[in-house]
Amino acid sequence: MNVLVKALFLIIVLYTTSLNVIANTGDYQVKTAPTPSWVVPRTVVLDVTVPVDEISNGVFYRLIDSQIRVEHDGAVAYHSRYVESVVNKLGIENSSQINITFDPTYQNVVLNSLIVIRDGQRLDRLTSAKISVFKSEQELEQQIYNDSLTLNVLLDDIRAGDTLDYSYTRFGANTVYNNIFSYGRSISWSVPVFDQYVSVLWGKNIPLFISTRNSEPKIEKNSVGKFTQYSLHLHNQKTRAWESQSPSWYDPYTTIYFSEIQHWSEVVQWALPLYQIAATDDSVRAIAQQIKQENTSQAQQVSAALKYSQTQIRYVGLEMGSNSHRPTSAKETLALRYGDCKDKAVLFIAILAALDIDAYPALVDTEDDKLLNEKPPALNRFNHVIVWLALEGKTYWFDPTLSNQFGDLEHLFQPDYGYALIVKQGENALTAMVSEHNNSFTHINETYVIPEKVTDVLSFTIKTDYLGEDAAAKNRHFERDGKKKVSQDYVNYYQRTHAQLSLHLPLTINIDEQSGVLSVDEHYKVSDFWQKKKTKLELDFYPSEIRDAVYKPKQIERSAPLSLTFPNSIKHHSTVEFKEQGWSFNNEEFVEDNAYFYFKKQVNFKNNILALDYVYYSKQDHIAASQINDYLAARKRLRKEAYFGIYKYAEKAEIATDDELSNWQPTVIIILACYVLAWVFVIVGWRIESNKRPTFANGQFYALAPFNFVALSVLTLGIFSSYWMYRNWLFLKQRDDLTIMPIMRGIFSIFWFYPLFSALRADSEQRFGHNKVQATWLAVLSAFAFVAVAVIGSMGEYMMPLFDSISNHQYFAGAMSLISLLSFLLMLPMLSYINHLNETDKAAYQYNSTLRIRHGILLLISMPIIVIAVAQQINLIPNGTVISGKDLMSWDVKFLQRKNIVSTDERIQYFYTSDALTMRDEGNGFTRRRVFSYWLDNEGEFEQRSVNYLKVADIVVEFASGDDIDTVITVKHTDGSTFMLYVAKEQGKDKVFAKNLLRLWQENKTNIGQ
Repeated sequence: MNVLVKALFLIIVLYTTSLNVIANTGDYQVKTAPTPSWVVPRTVVLDVTVPVDEISNGVFYRLIDSQIRVEHDGAVAYHSRYVESVVNKLGIENSSQINITFDPTYQNVVLNSLIVIRDGQRLDRLTSAKISVFKSEQELEQQIYNDSLTLNVLLDDIRAGDTLDYSYTRFGANTVYNNIFSYGRSISWSVPVFDQYVSVLWGKNIPLFISTRNSEPKIEKNSVGKFTQYSLHLHNQKTRAWESQSPSWYDPYTTIYFSEIQHWSEVVQWALPLYQIAATDDSVRAIAQQIKQENTSQAQQVSAALKYSQTQIRYVGLEMGSNSHRPTSAKETLALRYGDCKDKAVLFIAILAALDIDAYPALVDTEDDKLLNEKPPALNRFNHVIVWLALEGKTYWFDPTLSNQFGDLEHLFQPDYGYALIVKQGENALTAMVSEHNNSFTHINETYVIPEKVTDVLSFTIKTDYLGEDAAAKNRHFERDGKKKVSQDYVNYYQRTHAQLSLHLPLTINIDEQSGVLSVDEHYKVSDFWQKKKTKLELDFYPSEIRDAVYKPKQIERSAPLSLTFPNSIKHHSTVEFKEQGWSFNNEEFVEDNAYFYFKKQVNFKNNILALDYVYYSKQDHIAASQINDYLAARKRLRKEAYFGIYKYAEKAEIATDDELSNWQPTVIIILACYVLAWVFVIVGWRIESNKRPTFANGQFYALAPFNFVALSVLTLGIFSSYWMYRNWLFLKQRDDLTIMPIMRGIFSIFWFYPLFSALRADSEQRFGHNKVQATWLAVLSAFAFVAVAVIGSMGEYMMPLFDSISNHQYFAGAMSLISLLSFLLMLPMLSYINHLNETDKAAYQYNSTLRIRHGILLLISMPIIVIAVAQQINLIPNGTVISGKDLMSWDVKFLQRKNIVSTDERIQYFYTSDALTMRDEGNGFTRRRVFSYWLDNEGEFEQRSVNYLKVADIVVEFASGDDIDTVITVKHTDGSTFMLYVAKEQGKDKVFAKNLLRLWQENKTNIGQ
């Protein structure tokens, strides 16, 4: 009957959780009542200055008060009061809702007060607030169900500057604890708290044990009638911060603990009756009998019993009320075919008992890990149950809730949860879960066959063996995503560096049931394996898993330890077989052995086969803050050696050493020197030619072939047209004896375009009796266009407000640049008239139109500049300004996707890079969901930061104060970390970039709030 009731109850739970909301007038009635009389009133200080610079989430906590009353019979009540001031808009969102979680099977919640303090007035909102009760099933994905509810209080009309003062009381405690009291609370915070109190009214006639972690605050003890009061008051304490990438067991915060038990043996005595139900019955004995028939040794029987409880009983946790700690009997679990960690542990122990093997429950905390040993004994210290047993002189830990465990007893992997309390008579202390053999590794074997010709297809295979935790994680990966998708993900990963890579054979997966090793075999072919490096072809081999194991922390200056994966054992072997003869490599060995990890590299070459062997294993799970620099130095040595590259020079190939690596600096210096010398040659040649230029008696103005005029103007980006203007004004000065400065009229040619036309028109009317240059109205339009193009083209920053996007401005700027470059074409009618005047005597025309050596050199040095300028205009290469995401080239977008900076379903809104020729070394941008930045650090390693707007706490913009300074945008993550974007000021596009980034951030915050 109990089985049917529990099954029916599960159906009801599944149905009600799908409804999400329970009406406050239905299943649970929300109660309001005055603050209990035993609660000590606290004075709230309102005239204190708010430390705005330290505020996060927009709230300043003026008071946090926790008062607990424990009656003589163990009945308990928890009173909480919070007084918080709203500092900004984010604070309005956070303070407009109050959520109180409780378990209605043993708890009642009573709202005591809800006051808004505004301009010195206390406004009671307890009757006007919208109060609802919701289901709190937050662990459904983990197949865990409980009866927890969330009491939600929604307030209206909350403003910045308001102070919210609310309190409530929870009555009752989980009956599974048999009225044995324990309570703990953090008393240090990452945000400012002006006043906080903790008080316990102790009514039992037994001692209450009090302890603290990380500090020793003063605790007062007083008598209050039949109660003893223990109280603590902390005022304006310094904030503390949890630093990123710290181990899970690291906790810098001060915590105070109250408990009526003093020894772990008392926890054991409490737990022993709960697990007495691990008894055998006929159904359990039948399973044990079958296991015994199929397995002769006890080690085999233990392994089989574990696999039965793991695979035949699905995980479902019904943790309502006392079920949070009270297991179901083995018989009932077999009938239901599901259970949680307690139920599975009991079933496993019962099967072992039927096999005459003694095993015991072990209580652990999977979150606190090693921190558990620093906490005082209490019944509620644990969140998980595993099994401990001793067999043939060895001790073992088993977790029946795990899946994907392969291999026999000696190869099984059990995660280290730090410490466990074995529920066994006589146990009086925690037991460290240290294992001599971690039974977890990753072994990678790569084989490359290098063909004789670099144009031939290269084949390579990868066989990766996983054991223990690595095998379980990889198997979950395949089960979750499917082999086809995982295989394609592998291909996409390799195609980041080898675009022509393809599958040669399908990916295969095998599991050795005896050893527990999971093997993944990959086979590929690549037609572009050699990478072109200037005059060389390069082939690089990296043990990527080892390089990734020793990561660089985001925060180097730190007070907290740095987490390091442990255990972590990796072997990487590469076999490189050369079909071409003549290769030669020196054998070498390198060892890095320190307190944090061990690394060994071996290089061997024999019979035209190169063998690269790398071994790595971690020695501990963290790096102390004082040892970060030492770790980083060791990491740098490892990463320098965890690489092997070969170069091929035509028919010669050899290993690349540091001395052989080319240095780019001399090359750049040589190129710049050549450019300077070329320009010197052009200018000196022009000056020499000018001094030797003959005088042409019949030459009129500056005649020149139209082709030369156009070509030289393009090659000099319009400068030659100004020179042509100068030469014509020089002719007029000499002919008419004018008091003008021809050089200034050439430089400011945009203003002297129409005056030159007027001079030519006067010349034509004098010679021919009418205007033969061009129509005056057309010349007026040309002169206006000449000036307008120059002025508009130089006002890009002020033109931005006229466009709704950077993309449109980009097109406009590109068009204006092209029109400005070609504006010299407006001079062609005047050139045509001048050439017409020189038709009777073409000596000057022919001399001026003769192409000389300096013109060829000018062509050579100008074409690369023109090509780069055009490439920048059409976004083939970066142009030094912010661009619209849709103007990014497809291959640049794919690069960002391959680097996991953005996902394939995201569209980049705006992007900027300061690099001149490529965007792959650094860049900033944002999509509708995230903001990102990436760069190469001082070691040449690719670094990136990408954060969803929902995890952005603030965005601060510092606009550039000068043209040579970038605008700096600081993005603050909710975990306390920050990163910066740098955007050029040019043309005012930094303002558009920042405006749209802030807009999308605010929109995402608003949407999630709704």
